[in-house]
Amino acid sequence: MKGKLLGLLPSIRWIPHDLPSAQESHKAKHHRTIFSRRATTAEPDHGAPPRRKSTLSLNEMPDAEVDARTHAQGQSAFFARLPLEVRKMVYEFVMGAETVHLTLGAKRRFGHFVYTEAVPHLYNPHTFSLLHITHLLYLPSRLPQPRLNAMRTLRLRWTVRALPYFRRTSNAKHYAYPEDTANWEKAWEILAGMEGLKDLRVVLLDPSRDGIWEGHWLELEHLLLEPVKKVVRPRCFEIMLPYATCGLDWDMGESRCVLRRPEGEEDGED
Repeated sequence: MKGKLLGLLPSIRWIPHDLPSAQESHKAKHHRTIFSRRATTAEPDHGAPPRRKSTLSLNEMPDAEVDARTHAQGQSAFFARLPLEVRKMVYEFVMGAETVHLTLGAKRRFGHFVYTEAVPHLYNPHTFSLLHITHLLYLPSRLPQPRLNAMRTLRLRWTVRALPYFRRTSNAKHYAYPEDTANWEKAWEILAGMEGLKDLRVVLLDPSRDGIWEGHWLELEHLLLEPVKKVVRPRCFEIMLPYATCGLDWDMGESRCVLRRPEGEEDGED
């Protein structure tokens, strides 16, 4: 049934769990990982949002070039025969409420009329999943801010490969990993700026075999949690900390953030 309805929607393709194929991954260019262990003083550059001509923006000015290669969707039977109330029911049924994995793949193109009507159903009901912090850092350059603001539920898995705010010696003037420190602050800034975000779950992981950052994490925990306090919009906000020894009684300010230990280990305090 959904397949038939998708066929009636002009120029729309929305596939949850849409991960790149092996062939696409093979063709993709290899980039240096954003978590570099090499010390550098240069600020990370995630790229400015590219200037683009798009039929997706709801406040876009008319563009003759785009109009010339865009079908007149008002002539579609979907728009001609179905009233708006029924079309909205179709969008809700077809798109449902899914877990959508966001990657750095190619952008989807939607018809202007369909996108205008369906945009609430494209973002509001879904749970968006980010399996790598790089995807979050580049998200503002892939989606306009109004679309980010339309997201309600987000899940993020964050692998900490180099510890932010870490200094190799007590009198060192610079952070050992300045790029990772900047990425840490930038990521929480992005999450804080998502105006419609209501439900946020973040899992922090140390991928090392012996938890090499555990001792230093505990020493720097007050600094690491400071940017988190800026995320105040979600009503439900949980962070799974990377170690069972992490503290849970930190003052998180106006943020509703609840800190948890791995495997549900808590200190038993109310």
